[in-house]
Amino acid sequence: MLDKYITDILDEIYVKNNIELYLDKCSQNFEIDPNSIGIIEKHKFSLESSTNNIWPSRSFYIKFGEFKKDRFKVLYSGQLLFSKLVKAYSLDFFYEVDNIDPDAYSPSFTNIEDEPLTIKQAYFFDEFKENLQRLGFNRITAKEKKIVIRNINYKSPNDLYSGQVDLWTALTHDVLDKTPD
Repeated sequence: MLDKYITDILDEIYVKNNIELYLDKCSQNFEIDPNSIGIIEKHKFSLESSTNNIWPSRSFYIKFGEFKKDRFKVLYSGQLLFSKLVKAYSLDFFYEVDNIDPDAYSPSFTNIEDEPLTIKQAYFFDEFKENLQRLGFNRITAKEKKIVIRNINYKSPNDLYSGQVDLWTALTHDVLDKTPD
């Protein structure tokens, strides 16, 4: 079940076609709060940010470090994405493992997870989630991202993305095609 605040904003923007509200929210400058940055630094992770464009979301990248043992090496990172339309975020955890097979087709194995991949990440994420929850942010899980939002149809120049819109696309992408490129 979606938070009423989220469904109300989606209805206002996409069903009632409130373009002024949409563009106002997309134009807002979004920065991570200092306490969240402090939590990232406390756990000895590093943060990189994308440019703060006129767009429905803002992304940040967290470097969680690497683990090496002999020839085995794994890099850990994460993408932190905030919607500017509502107080919602997701944090995807990535890993990349070098493929040392001499017959390898790909130089590495990669995957994305919705939950932490290491104990250190888990301690960090518990504290980070709690802080964002205190600030009123809703965490959108991988399962929730895929919820189809009725009454919104998306016609993309690339037909792969046309059709029904899922929650995360509605909250983080320019479905209305109204922001400057």
